[in-house]
Amino acid sequence: FIGLCLLSVIKSNYKVWIKVIATVAALYLVRNSDWDYYAILWILGFGLIRGAKWKQALWAAVVVIIKLAVMAPPAIASVINAGALTYGMLDWVVMFGGFLAIPFIFGYNGERGANLKWGFYTFYPLHLLVLALIMIFV
Repeated sequence: FIGLCLLSVIKSNYKVWIKVIATVAALYLVRNSDWDYYAILWILGFGLIRGAKWKQALWAAVVVIIKLAVMAPPAIASVINAGALTYGMLDWVVMFGGFLAIPFIFGYNGERGANLKWGFYTFYPLHLLVLALIMIFV
């Protein structure tokens, strides 16, 4: 939501200083969220360079690399300090999944796909139920 609000401000006719303040405010507001500035950069990049697949793919790769570079030192330090694989290192490895967006960028043809609304509505709670059952029995 914050990323989309910021995108609308950036695309507007507001003065530059308002856009700068909005950007700083958005980055401050998301600092402790799950995706922090990473999500803001993705939303801004894809919103501002819409339709240019190569630029979007490059943007996706650059944002993932930035996030990996920022996360690497604490992730490595957590493994060294704990002497074992840690959540920080696993989280860092999961961030490589951001590169998986690139094939989807090139595969998108600009048209709306099949209506899978109810498939997603049922998949999400069902997969959480399966994960809960696995956790209980394992």
